Amino acid sequence: MSLSKRLYHRYNMTILIMTPYDKRLLGAAIPVASAKSNLLDREHYAFVVVDWRGFFGSKDAKT
Repeated sequence: MSLSKRLYHRYNMTILIMTPYDKRLLGAAIPVASAKSNLLDREHYAFVVVDWRGFFGSKDAKT
């Protein structure tokens, strides 16, 4: 399994979010859509979300 990546983007700033849980669930605890959009300002920042246990969609992850 490889988690090495290179990211090129047009933004000056990147926010790295590392979680041991399923990265697809990021924001699930925030029920209001407007609050989610305020939390993740995609217009000014690039976001990289990593589930660092290597599960939840990572190739060759052991379950």
